[in-house]
Amino acid sequence: MTQRTNRMKSPTKKRRNIQPTLTGEVAFDSIKDCVICRARHQIKMGITVRVPKRQHDKRCPLNSTTKGKGVLHSHTVACIEEGKRLEKLFNAPLDESEKCRITTQGELNAFFVPKPTTTNMPTTMTTTQKRAARPMAEDFARAVESKASDAEFQRRHSRSGAPLAIMALADYVCEHII
Repeated sequence: MTQRTNRMKSPTKKRRNIQPTLTGEVAFDSIKDCVICRARHQIKMGITVRVPKRQHDKRCPLNSTTKGKGVLHSHTVACIEEGKRLEKLFNAPLDESEKCRITTQGELNAFFVPKPTTTNMPTTMTTTQKRAARPMAEDFARAVESKASDAEFQRRHSRSGAPLAIMALADYVCEHII
């Protein structure tokens, strides 16, 4: 009984339904923290209250200036203005100078013809060497199996910490792909 009464006397009460933010502050709840949203919510619940004639809280998403982003800094204001400018630019119709001038099927086909590609060969490869076709999974499996069963390969890689099959695969990739 004594423990219970001491617990009831404790000055610290547990606060419930408080969501902390990343910085440790209390998260913004528009119904609790914004005066206008709280008044409108009470009106919806049937309680008659006066709705203040002022703007929403700076952190409220219904605030038309800050859009819930809190106190606006100069950089934030500049970003919002840039966003408005870009939105206006992208929603505007194209000028005649920006439109495509291809009118016939021949011009269209000429525009979409694949351009010749130039291959830049490394200086170590001669022009007569060709790259081999991409190896299939079976090629990898056969090469790893043959290398892993080779006694010389096993002796060479016996002291490495990696599994033998991984070493065989890496060796095959270095020889044939890289």
